[in-house]
Amino acid sequence: MNKEAKKAQIIDISWELLQKEGIDGFSMRKLSTASNTTISSLYHYYKNKESIFQAMIGKALSEVDFPINANDVDDKLKQYAYSILSTLKKYPNLEWLLLIYPPTEINYTKLLDNLLMIVDGLDIKREQKFYFVNVSINFILTFQIDRQLQLDDQAKQNQLNKSNWNNSIAPYLNYYYQNNIFEKLGEEELFDFGITLLINGLKTK
Repeated sequence: MNKEAKKAQIIDISWELLQKEGIDGFSMRKLSTASNTTISSLYHYYKNKESIFQAMIGKALSEVDFPINANDVDDKLKQYAYSILSTLKKYPNLEWLLLIYPPTEINYTKLLDNLLMIVDGLDIKREQKFYFVNVSINFILTFQIDRQLQLDDQAKQNQLNKSNWNNSIAPYLNYYYQNNIFEKLGEEELFDFGITLLINGLKTK
């Protein structure tokens, strides 16, 4: 196996390890065992855990499709947002990597630059375009976190501990809880509403 093929194999195994251990539990030693690679060989391919995470980010974000066939800015933004979300669903804990690590990896940089390019022609201030991209990325990432929590049986069990949301303390919050609206946190309906709200907000600036 040549060097590039081995590096690609290590990254594929890294995704499996990240799903199992999470970011805090991920280590070079565990990856060495999982990939059947000696520690010294592993450091030959990647200098540290952070360089592996950067390579993982690059691999995942290379699969985000740019909306070349979209008709207008609104469609481009919405299609791009859904493409990002689709990639987050495919790669476990990618949202946490993107939240924790700065956008130094080239595909991460390109993704942000593409979003800025889409909104570049809008008649709003430059800083507002930058704010929009930042808020939109944060919404997509936190939506995926909420979605994953909804899929987590333990998280669902923890929701039962919110029984103190009664009418005397938090009547409005209790209404939404009792009517199972909290369960929509990870649903596509909420994602579409949020992205549409952000896009429509651009038009009021």
